[in-house]
Amino acid sequence: MIYTIQSRRGEINWSALLPGDVVRVPYRVEPWAERLVISCRGTPENRIRVIFEKGPNGDRQTLTGIGAVTDPQFALGHPPLEPWGLVTVGPTLRTKGIRPGYLDVVGLRVTGATSDRPNNSFAGADGKTQPWAVHPSGFYLLQFDDVRLIDCGADDCGNGVFTADSAPCTDLLIEDCDIFGNGKVGNYLAHNLYVQCVRPVYRANRFGRPRAGSLGGNLKDRSADVRIEGNRIEGGLRMIDLSAWQNEIADRKAAPNAGRVVVSGNTLVNRTGDASWLVYFEGDRGEADVRMTDTKVIIRKNRKDFWWVALFRNENNKTVAFANTGMSLDAAPATAGEVMAELRGFGGVTPVPVPVPVPVPVPVPPPVPVPVVGWLEIGRHRIEAGDIASETVLFRRKP
Repeated sequence: MIYTIQSRRGEINWSALLPGDVVRVPYRVEPWAERLVISCRGTPENRIRVIFEKGPNGDRQTLTGIGAVTDPQFALGHPPLEPWGLVTVGPTLRTKGIRPGYLDVVGLRVTGATSDRPNNSFAGADGKTQPWAVHPSGFYLLQFDDVRLIDCGADDCGNGVFTADSAPCTDLLIEDCDIFGNGKVGNYLAHNLYVQCVRPVYRANRFGRPRAGSLGGNLKDRSADVRIEGNRIEGGLRMIDLSAWQNEIADRKAAPNAGRVVVSGNTLVNRTGDASWLVYFEGDRGEADVRMTDTKVIIRKNRKDFWWVALFRNENNKTVAFANTGMSLDAAPATAGEVMAELRGFGGVTPVPVPVPVPVPVPVPPPVPVPVVGWLEIGRHRIEAGDIASETVLFRRKP
């Protein structure tokens, strides 16, 4: 069945959605100042889709947390969780025992779920006004199986996207989204994206700079079997943060290829004020196997501001298999005339030889690879650049 929403989210019974149902929201310019809770479950063959139609110029519809209201049907089984999410995926009082899943949310921008705005508040399902939590999320995914956020946006929130780790979460696709400007000023616990699940895929997204003054990262992940493909990631005190599993990890440990992280076809932009490590690895993530392929790295840093930039940091005593192939590097100082920050661990880079004109009758010899000067420092262990070029190398931090 196809449902069409005209004036408010609560005009349909969301708990009654069945496999194959579609909810369509015609475009409007004004933001919707409403919270939304999605608690239904489709099937692999008949997904439930919530589609926010775009405007004539391709503009996404906006759901704002500034003065948002909550329809009574969206009352959560645990009311203290209300201030943590603008769009929540999880069971309500009406749908207790149902694990949401096989859901698509398309074309929605979430914004304004933040405590950084003075006196920012919303009305809960009981109608009472309350402040947002310290770092609420635009998309707050409590528990689920197979959720897709497609062509969505998240900005001016505590976390742009967040998944809880108190219950198992499996199969998350975030594709063609714009996620930027999230975080909390002076706080390191809020990020553009913070995901803990099994088999997340981040594909063809634009991760912009987090909120100015925040201490959080850009793409933070504590998941099993991760794919980061074709994204542009710019800024953050940790750009790709592969932190340790924590809390509800039984499902992650049991997943096939649990320790695998594939980082492929991405563009990483690192400027003054950004992370010193492009990929940060920490803690226990099973038999860790991190593979970077076809990555474009753009660095603009002065040595006087940041002495060095490193490709990879292993922040524990675990052994990590790390492979880096097909990287292209565009590095320069942030200011003309300054010395560029030192590069460490970019041994997989092969500079493009400069062609030399020769007479036509003379055969042109194949270009000779230019040796790369650089090294990767992990703890006190030094590995020459040639040791990591196009090969898998085991890195272990030494005490």
